[in-house]
Amino acid sequence: MVCRCGADFKYKCPACGAPYCSVACYKEHKQNCTPVEKNQAVEGEKINKNVPLAEDPEIERMLRYSSLRQHLKLVGSILTDSSVSREQTAEGRQLVALKKLRELRKGGREENELVEEFCAYVAEHSSNLPH
Repeated sequence: MVCRCGADFKYKCPACGAPYCSVACYKEHKQNCTPVEKNQAVEGEKINKNVPLAEDPEIERMLRYSSLRQHLKLVGSILTDSSVSREQTAEGRQLVALKKLRELRKGGREENELVEEFCAYVAEHSSNLPH
């Protein structure tokens, strides 16, 4: 698939799965976006609720981008390494990690489309996670 502008797509709309290549194309698409219901398959996409997130092809596709891996690694380091977060308690590290994630998501200081797409996808498919 290609973006509506004809370029190769790098991202998919978290609401409907339409491909897009840039912020400009996403903003244009978003004005007319028709979200797909969670139980409805996006064009060309099979929904398999039994696939663990770690093996999900869409997660694997997103993780090919080094920028996403770097952002996720930093959030992970904040959670596990008190020297990164300067917080001694697990609760304090969680708060710092959440703040960092908010900054990387839509509307944040460091807004990153791929982080937003990843978070939206994981939230939508989190029912696959063991409870």
